[in-house]
Amino acid sequence: MRFWRRCGLVWLVAGAACISADEIRFKDGQVISGTLVDDGDTIAIVVPRNAIAQVNGQSFESPPAPPFTAVDVTGATHSVPDSKKRVTLLKFWASWCPFCRSDIPLMKEVFERYRDQGLRLLTVSVDQDRQKLDAFMQTEPLPYPVIPTAGDGVPAEQVAIASLYQYQGIPAYFVIDANGAIVKRFSGSLSRQKANLEAVLTPLLASAKSKR
Repeated sequence: MRFWRRCGLVWLVAGAACISADEIRFKDGQVISGTLVDDGDTIAIVVPRNAIAQVNGQSFESPPAPPFTAVDVTGATHSVPDSKKRVTLLKFWASWCPFCRSDIPLMKEVFERYRDQGLRLLTVSVDQDRQKLDAFMQTEPLPYPVIPTAGDGVPAEQVAIASLYQYQGIPAYFVIDANGAIVKRFSGSLSRQKANLEAVLTPLLASAKSKR
Protein backbone atom coordinates (compact mmCIF):
# COMPACT_ATOMS: atom_id res chain seq x y z
CA MET A 1 0.00 0.00 0.00
CA ARG A 2 1.58 3.29 -1.10
CA PHE A 3 1.02 6.45 0.93
CA TRP A 4 1.32 9.65 -1.02
CA ARG A 5 -0.68 12.61 0.26
CA ARG A 6 -1.21 14.23 3.67
CA CYS A 7 -4.75 14.97 4.87
CA GLY A 8 -4.83 16.54 8.31
CA LEU A 9 -3.49 13.87 10.66
CA VAL A 10 -3.54 10.99 8.19
CA TRP A 11 -1.75 9.96 5.04
CA LEU A 12 -3.92 9.01 2.09
CA VAL A 13 -3.35 6.14 -0.31
CA ALA A 14 -3.39 6.85 -4.02
CA GLY A 15 -6.89 7.60 -5.24
CA ALA A 16 -8.41 8.34 -1.85
CA ALA A 17 -10.37 11.54 -1.26
CA CYS A 18 -10.22 13.69 1.86
CA ILE A 19 -13.27 15.64 3.02
CA SER A 20 -13.33 17.83 6.13
CA ALA A 21 -16.89 17.81 7.49
CA ASP A 22 -18.47 19.84 10.28
CA GLU A 23 -21.55 17.60 10.14
CA ILE A 24 -21.51 13.86 9.42
CA ARG A 25 -25.02 12.46 9.86
CA PHE A 26 -25.52 8.71 10.23
CA LYS A 27 -28.65 6.85 9.21
CA ASP A 28 -29.56 6.38 12.88
CA GLY A 29 -29.55 10.16 13.34
CA GLN A 30 -26.23 10.50 15.17
CA VAL A 31 -24.20 13.55 14.12
CA ILE A 32 -20.44 14.03 14.53
CA SER A 33 -17.72 16.15 12.97
CA GLY A 34 -14.45 14.89 11.57
CA THR A 35 -12.53 14.09 8.41
CA LEU A 36 -13.75 11.57 5.84
CA VAL A 37 -11.19 9.45 4.00
CA ASP A 38 -12.93 7.82 1.03
CA ASP A 39 -11.08 5.26 -1.13
CA GLY A 40 -14.16 4.39 -3.20
CA ASP A 41 -14.98 1.16 -1.38
CA THR A 42 -14.85 2.18 2.26
CA ILE A 43 -14.92 5.40 4.28
CA ALA A 44 -12.82 6.04 7.37
CA ILE A 45 -13.76 8.83 9.76
CA VAL A 46 -10.94 10.60 11.59
CA VAL A 47 -11.98 12.46 14.74
CA PRO A 48 -9.96 14.28 17.43
CA ARG A 49 -8.74 11.94 20.14
CA ASN A 50 -10.22 14.11 22.89
CA ALA A 51 -13.68 13.73 21.31
CA ILE A 52 -13.81 10.04 22.30
CA ALA A 53 -15.11 9.16 25.77
CA GLN A 54 -15.20 5.35 25.61
CA VAL A 55 -14.17 2.46 23.36
CA ASN A 56 -15.95 -0.88 23.84
CA GLY A 57 -17.37 0.43 27.09
CA GLN A 58 -13.95 1.30 28.48
CA SER A 59 -12.76 4.82 29.26
CA PHE A 60 -10.58 6.22 26.47
CA GLU A 61 -8.36 8.84 28.03
CA SER A 62 -5.56 10.89 26.56
CA PRO A 63 -2.11 9.49 27.45
CA PRO A 64 -0.17 11.23 30.22
CA ALA A 65 2.74 13.42 29.15
CA PRO A 66 6.06 11.83 30.14
CA PRO A 67 7.15 13.71 33.28
CA PHE A 68 10.39 15.64 33.54
CA THR A 69 12.02 18.50 35.42
CA ALA A 70 14.55 20.70 33.62
CA VAL A 71 16.41 23.99 33.86
CA ASP A 72 16.19 26.52 31.04
CA VAL A 73 18.96 28.76 29.71
CA THR A 74 18.15 31.44 32.32
CA GLY A 75 18.39 29.01 35.25
CA ALA A 76 14.63 28.73 35.84
CA THR A 77 13.21 25.28 36.59
CA HIS A 78 10.20 23.83 34.76
CA SER A 79 8.31 20.59 35.24
CA VAL A 80 5.81 18.50 33.34
CA PRO A 81 3.14 18.05 34.56
CA ASP A 82 2.67 21.62 35.73
CA SER A 83 2.08 22.09 39.45
CA LYS A 84 -0.03 25.18 38.70
CA LYS A 85 -2.41 23.18 36.49
CA ARG A 86 -1.75 25.29 33.38
CA VAL A 87 -2.20 24.17 29.80
CA THR A 88 1.24 23.59 28.25
CA LEU A 89 2.40 23.86 24.66
CA LEU A 90 5.66 21.90 24.46
CA LYS A 91 7.88 22.39 21.42
CA PHE A 92 10.94 20.39 20.36
CA TRP A 93 13.18 22.30 17.98
CA ALA A 94 16.77 23.17 16.98
CA SER A 95 18.44 26.39 15.92
CA TRP A 96 19.67 24.79 12.67
CA CYS A 97 16.16 23.69 11.63
CA PRO A 98 14.62 26.09 9.05
CA PHE A 99 11.04 25.05 9.80
CA CYS A 100 11.65 25.51 13.52
CA ARG A 101 12.98 29.00 12.89
CA SER A 102 10.09 29.90 10.60
CA ASP A 103 7.67 29.13 13.45
CA ILE A 104 9.34 31.56 15.87
CA PRO A 105 7.12 34.56 14.95
CA LEU A 106 4.05 32.39 15.56
CA MET A 107 5.44 31.14 18.86
CA LYS A 108 6.04 34.70 20.00
CA GLU A 109 2.49 35.59 19.00
CA VAL A 110 1.03 32.58 20.82
CA PHE A 111 3.12 33.34 23.91
CA GLU A 112 2.00 36.97 24.07
CA ARG A 113 -1.64 36.23 23.25
CA TYR A 114 -2.32 33.29 25.53
CA ARG A 115 0.02 33.51 28.51
CA ASP A 116 -2.43 35.69 30.47
CA GLN A 117 -5.12 33.12 29.69
CA GLY A 118 -3.15 30.38 31.40
CA LEU A 119 -0.99 28.95 28.62
CA ARG A 120 2.56 27.88 29.41
CA LEU A 121 4.91 27.67 26.42
CA LEU A 122 7.96 25.46 26.92
CA THR A 123 10.54 24.77 24.23
CA VAL A 124 13.21 22.08 24.29
CA SER A 125 16.25 22.61 22.09
CA VAL A 126 17.79 19.45 20.71
CA ASP A 127 20.88 21.30 19.45
CA GLN A 128 23.96 19.13 19.94
CA ASP A 129 26.19 22.22 20.04
CA ARG A 130 25.28 24.52 22.94
CA GLN A 131 27.47 27.31 21.61
CA LYS A 132 25.49 27.44 18.38
CA LEU A 133 22.24 27.59 20.32
CA ASP A 134 23.56 30.44 22.47
CA ALA A 135 24.81 32.29 19.39
CA PHE A 136 21.42 31.91 17.70
CA MET A 137 19.61 33.27 20.75
CA GLN A 138 21.90 36.29 20.75
CA THR A 139 20.60 37.21 17.31
CA GLU A 140 17.02 35.98 17.94
CA PRO A 141 16.01 36.66 21.56
CA LEU A 142 13.14 34.41 22.64
CA PRO A 143 10.71 35.61 25.34
CA TYR A 144 9.65 32.10 26.36
CA PRO A 145 11.65 29.35 28.12
CA VAL A 146 14.28 27.43 26.15
CA ILE A 147 15.48 24.19 27.73
CA PRO A 148 18.86 22.96 26.41
CA THR A 149 19.67 19.27 26.11
CA ALA A 150 23.42 19.68 25.52
CA GLY A 151 26.25 21.60 27.12
CA ASP A 152 28.32 21.70 30.28
CA GLY A 153 26.34 21.03 33.41
CA VAL A 154 23.24 19.66 31.68
CA PRO A 155 22.25 16.51 33.62
CA ALA A 156 21.66 13.21 31.84
CA GLU A 157 17.95 13.31 32.70
CA GLN A 158 17.62 16.59 30.84
CA VAL A 159 19.58 15.31 27.83
CA ALA A 160 17.09 12.43 27.61
CA ILE A 161 13.90 14.55 27.51
CA ALA A 162 13.52 14.31 23.74
CA SER A 163 13.66 10.51 23.82
CA LEU A 164 10.69 10.44 26.20
CA TYR A 165 8.32 11.92 23.62
CA GLN A 166 9.20 9.73 20.61
CA TYR A 167 8.41 12.30 17.93
CA GLN A 168 9.19 11.90 14.23
CA GLY A 169 11.36 14.89 13.32
CA ILE A 170 11.30 18.54 14.30
CA PRO A 171 9.61 20.82 14.94
CA ALA A 172 7.30 18.68 17.05
CA TYR A 173 4.57 20.06 19.29
CA PHE A 174 2.59 18.55 22.16
CA VAL A 175 -0.46 20.21 23.72
CA ILE A 176 -0.74 19.09 27.35
CA ASP A 177 -3.90 19.82 29.31
CA ALA A 178 -4.14 21.06 32.90
CA ASN A 179 -4.19 17.47 34.16
CA GLY A 180 -0.94 16.59 32.40
CA ALA A 181 -2.42 14.57 29.51
CA ILE A 182 -1.34 14.91 25.87
CA VAL A 183 -4.46 15.97 23.99
CA LYS A 184 -2.88 16.90 20.66
CA ARG A 185 0.34 16.43 18.67
CA PHE A 186 1.49 18.55 15.76
CA SER A 187 4.29 17.52 13.41
CA GLY A 188 6.16 19.98 11.23
CA SER A 189 5.73 23.72 10.97
CA LEU A 190 2.71 25.21 12.75
CA SER A 191 2.68 28.33 10.59
CA ARG A 192 0.13 26.72 8.26
CA GLN A 193 -1.75 25.07 11.13
CA LYS A 194 -2.42 28.16 13.24
CA ALA A 195 -6.20 27.78 13.09
CA ASN A 196 -5.93 24.13 14.15
CA LEU A 197 -3.72 25.08 17.10
CA GLU A 198 -6.13 27.80 18.23
CA ALA A 199 -9.06 25.40 17.90
CA VAL A 200 -7.32 23.08 20.38
CA LEU A 201 -6.06 25.74 22.80
CA THR A 202 -9.22 27.83 23.14
CA PRO A 203 -11.48 25.20 24.79
CA LEU A 204 -8.63 23.80 26.89
CA LEU A 205 -7.79 27.22 28.31
CA ALA A 206 -11.46 27.99 28.96
CA SER A 207 -11.93 24.65 30.73
CA ALA A 208 -8.79 25.11 32.85
CA LYS A 209 -9.89 28.63 33.83
CA SER A 210 -13.35 27.46 34.90
CA LYS A 211 -11.82 24.89 37.27
CA ARG A 212 -9.54 27.32 39.08
